[in-house]
Amino acid sequence: MLPTTTKMLELEIIKLKETVGAYKEQNAFLSQEIVELNNLRTNDSNDKKRLEGKIQELEAELVKVQSKYVILLKEAQTPKHSHDSDVVSQMMAEAMEQQETGKDRSSSDTQYDAYGFKYEKLEADPDESLDSYAKRLDQAQQPDEALASHIAKWDHFMAQYTGGRELVSTAELKLLIRGGVPMQHRGRVWKFCVRRTIQNRYIPGFYHQILADNASKTSVALSQIELDLLRTLPSNKYYNHASAPGIAKLRRVLVAYSWYDSSVGYCQGLNRLAAIALLFLEEEDAFWTLVAVVLHLLPPDYYDLFIDNFPIDTTLRIWDTFLYEGSKVLFRYAMAVFKENEEELLKQENSIQIFNKMRTMAQRSSNINKLTQIAFHDPMMRNFSKKKITQRRDYHRSLVQAEQNSIEVERVKRKHDSPRYNDVDSDDDDT
Repeated sequence: MLPTTTKMLELEIIKLKETVGAYKEQNAFLSQEIVELNNLRTNDSNDKKRLEGKIQELEAELVKVQSKYVILLKEAQTPKHSHDSDVVSQMMAEAMEQQETGKDRSSSDTQYDAYGFKYEKLEADPDESLDSYAKRLDQAQQPDEALASHIAKWDHFMAQYTGGRELVSTAELKLLIRGGVPMQHRGRVWKFCVRRTIQNRYIPGFYHQILADNASKTSVALSQIELDLLRTLPSNKYYNHASAPGIAKLRRVLVAYSWYDSSVGYCQGLNRLAAIALLFLEEEDAFWTLVAVVLHLLPPDYYDLFIDNFPIDTTLRIWDTFLYEGSKVLFRYAMAVFKENEEELLKQENSIQIFNKMRTMAQRSSNINKLTQIAFHDPMMRNFSKKKITQRRDYHRSLVQAEQNSIEVERVKRKHDSPRYNDVDSDDDDT
């Protein structure tokens, strides 16, 4: 009887120890979650205070600018005397100065934006109406009222993935990405998108290993890479001179990729892709971003992601959705730009006017929310699924390739038929 009772007590003690151990693990997990939540709460509170202060400052400036817009628009509709013209010119100069210096004053360096790009004046097109220009200036000054709410949604979503938990593709994540990834989350989200794309290609430590293995060699692409480094993003403080902090990183990433993908090696366009990636990612992840973009996401021989065409905020929003959804995004946003400017394009009277209008369309497309609405919700876009875009791209690529082949055959034929080609120099002796 006694041994049985002792055995039962021992079993009970073991169960109690297991229960205590489980409670300890749960307690440690909950403690970590509390710490994470407190950190999020603190960050959220700081962000809220910062945004509230910035909004108040911008609202005060906006009131001043709006009053001047009203006067300017009235002046534009009435005959002008020389004195009035001087007043209007002075007010325009003041408005432009406010537009240029009012951006992101929370930054320690007001000459550059949060990504390191130098601020540029918002210029008016020669044929742009004063009303249209005023609206664009106003849009540049006005804070996005939905921004704080959008950031809060992201913070709430990302709180599910603390403690080392990996992101998971969901419908909610897709919608959030289409709305834009906040700067503080962009690095992690881009890294997730890249790993999701390359899957088994990713090898931890491979980037540093390929650099080490080829340290004593010289890449055939190095000379061209060196030529392009300072031409990559010359208006960005991380790449605008030889000793800028991003130049050495960019060089290593491009050289590593030239060793990794010998069929491509290096070509112009890759430098801009890598430079944008390095604004938010570590070197190794920027390298894998090139792998994902060149080998998986972009159509063959296409290395442009609108970096030189759109305002940087618009470009980054397009990158957000492109890295998650693929190349269909590029086509949809391009179509959205045409749709947004449809009325203006139809007013043009000849091909030269159309071309001139198209040259400035993308750079003026600063309302990324409107472009996104068109790209993903306009009824016209239902005809542009990823499958259909790929099919039409392949079809037209084959036509272009056939035409190029035909031109090359004709070129070679003409070269062979040329009398100059068949003329053989002789050096006969008379002896």
